[in-house]
Amino acid sequence: MKLVGFLIASFIIIVGILISQFYVASKSPFFMVFCNVGQGDGIYMRAFSEDIVIDGGPDGSIVECLNRHMSLFDRNIELMVVTHADSDHYAGFLDVLDSYTVTHFATSHGDSDVLGYQALLQKLEKLNVPIRRLEQGESIKVNEQLQLDILWPPKAFTDVDDDRNNSSLVMLLDYQDFEAILPGDVDKEYLNILLPDLNHIDIFKLSHHGSRTGTDEKTFENFRPELSIISAGKDNRFDHPHKEVIEALKNADLQYKTTFEGDIVITSNGQGFNVVQ
Repeated sequence: MKLVGFLIASFIIIVGILISQFYVASKSPFFMVFCNVGQGDGIYMRAFSEDIVIDGGPDGSIVECLNRHMSLFDRNIELMVVTHADSDHYAGFLDVLDSYTVTHFATSHGDSDVLGYQALLQKLEKLNVPIRRLEQGESIKVNEQLQLDILWPPKAFTDVDDDRNNSSLVMLLDYQDFEAILPGDVDKEYLNILLPDLNHIDIFKLSHHGSRTGTDEKTFENFRPELSIISAGKDNRFDHPHKEVIEALKNADLQYKTTFEGDIVITSNGQGFNVVQ
């Protein structure tokens, strides 16, 4: 009898997981998840029938996030993107490639001789995954309604010797009237040049995990996102997000959420957005 009870309980749990996985997708043609991957970045998007992952966090936590939000029967990722070659943005993709089939991979022209990053590129090549280098002015068109526009860096940008952060891809997600800015870890000196022209942004993932190097009061002077997302690990050794950034958000009366409280799920039908969790 105990075995029967265990089997019934297991069945109920599995059914519950399946229902939760299909719930968000059934309610919206597009949703995005800012994953709780600890001290790093990891973003999963389901755009109609396409699965997109931008940055893979520092470890296998990104796989756990995908397991929570992708269908158990869907093992294919159409697009995987690394904004730049820092381990807290790419390392988890080594585990993703063990669990999922990846169709396309994209990154910036900034590179790294770090062994972990080179191991990722070699693994992609071994799996025959095409690697695309993106630059300012290019776009990734997901379908007729949704695309990712590359705002930074220019192809000739060379500020990568001392700091890879500034070679980060800065992307504008454009889905009808819904827009999101995903800036990797780029410094505010570049970000503040790009953002004033964007005055109707729904979602803004703060640069560099809420570091003072990525965002300040000037960032929000003319650029007022509806919701800011801070992707950082709880009690991390860098003290992200920095208190100056939180104060800047509060002084500008802007709403924000942090991933160390859990995955942040946002749905949209192209007209505004809803925060599911």
